[in-house]
Amino acid sequence: MSNKQRKKGGRELDEPFESYHHDHYPFQPVNHVRVDSWKRAVQDVISDVTAQVLYLHPDERTCFRLIERFKAAWFSRISADHFSHETSYYLHLIQISGHLLPLLEGGSGTLAGWLKYQPAPGAEETLTVPVVKQADRLKLYVFETDPAILSRLADMAAYHVLCSSALFPDLLEIDSAGDGHSSIHTLSSFKRKQDG
Repeated sequence: MSNKQRKKGGRELDEPFESYHHDHYPFQPVNHVRVDSWKRAVQDVISDVTAQVLYLHPDERTCFRLIERFKAAWFSRISADHFSHETSYYLHLIQISGHLLPLLEGGSGTLAGWLKYQPAPGAEETLTVPVVKQADRLKLYVFETDPAILSRLADMAAYHVLCSSALFPDLLEIDSAGDGHSSIHTLSSFKRKQDG
């Protein structure tokens, strides 16, 4: 990617996705909206497990290996104290892994970088998700289920793709590990929206 263009404040306009991973200052919040700490921890687990799995050869992405990685990340990063009952802790583990792991098992795709987004307008915190590049689409795996936030996330991903000098597929698929739903967006339609 070209790093020649600059935005105000000296940040690179065409920064690679990787530069945003765990960078805490890409947004200036207007209001103070906080993300629940357990939701942030769940998204971190989803992002970390996805990134780990993408470094494996597709033949190595077996159900047993994925389950072990997800359990290890869940138990080390998410406290049962976030939940009112211990049963809820384990049911969330089952539900989220049940939505995410089948999508990763034996699947293709490579890590194209990282995308940082605000889960709510004016949120003082941001969440980071890996961008998965497949032959015909980009994919994001998120915990988020709110359609308005998912739409903003799709617009943000499209914007970064359009600013990039790299070639990317025209489709963006966002898979929610929160409810198991998927949405597919056409990146060129975002460009037409911007041009119109």
